[in-house]
Amino acid sequence: MNLEDTKILSTSQAQHWLVDAASFQVSQIDFCSAYVKESSLKFFYSNYLLNGYSGATRLMARWKPLDLISGASDLEVYDYCKLHGIKLFIKNDFHGKLYQVKPTGLLIGSFNLTNSGFGLHQNSNDEAGVIIDISVKNSDYIDELFLDATEVTDSLYIKIKEFLSNSKNTQNNAVLDWSEEVKDLLAPPKIPSGLLVSEFFYSTPINRNNEGAWHEHDLSLLGLSKADMEAEAPIKSAFRRSIPYIWLKKILIDNNGEMYFGGITKQLHDCLIDDPTPYRKDVKKLVQNLFSWIDRYGADDFIIDQPNHSQRIRLNNVSL
Repeated sequence: MNLEDTKILSTSQAQHWLVDAASFQVSQIDFCSAYVKESSLKFFYSNYLLNGYSGATRLMARWKPLDLISGASDLEVYDYCKLHGIKLFIKNDFHGKLYQVKPTGLLIGSFNLTNSGFGLHQNSNDEAGVIIDISVKNSDYIDELFLDATEVTDSLYIKIKEFLSNSKNTQNNAVLDWSEEVKDLLAPPKIPSGLLVSEFFYSTPINRNNEGAWHEHDLSLLGLSKADMEAEAPIKSAFRRSIPYIWLKKILIDNNGEMYFGGITKQLHDCLIDDPTPYRKDVKKLVQNLFSWIDRYGADDFIIDQPNHSQRIRLNNVSL
């Protein structure tokens, strides 16, 4: 498929493009996906080998404990990567879906590297995305993601495997966090210079009477399940570790601890790398949603008021 053929891709179109994009002329492939299944990785990489691909390959997954315990991602991915010389990285705060095939193009959208995400079985998700050209800015953004991630080594893999084995009987897996031993081997979360719309909340805080696809996205963003809708503690804890929360704290610190709604909207609009760039009204909606989450789960750290006609948010004596 040529880049000129379409701007918006369906699930099946994205699958075909990602298979056909790699050949002996391709120098590098980067998979960046919150969830990764071994069978899906095997499907694409085995096709690449058939196409004559011999370049470098990197894979980045979120790999939170719940992702692996629930089967959203496979621990066995590490063995497959090691066998085929694929470098595997963990970034616990990553929720984007990016696939860079140099120099062919960059696929960006809602496609996780799973059977559902790319239509590899009958009950697949109806996803969508676009292909954009490889550019220095885009490649730098992806390189920055990998620099902020942790490469999985044998020692880290063994620690993760042991932790999961010992946590099988934990009653509340949703709030399960890595042991201090594992955390010491993981890179601390950082906010990249460019962000994706999919890394922000699509809705106001979830409640049991208001479910839907957008709320599913937000639960996934937090690494939680529907069962957690009943309890405040796990949602609040996960929210405080989320990219929107950390991003907002950082820009407030950079602006003397307070900003108005319009300034935050401009900051977010300027750092989004989605192509096409979202309209300002859509970015305003993302900020409105974030303010709503702050109001419910971040009141200890932020103060929201409206001294004039615009909302203002201030840090409540908290630093990163």
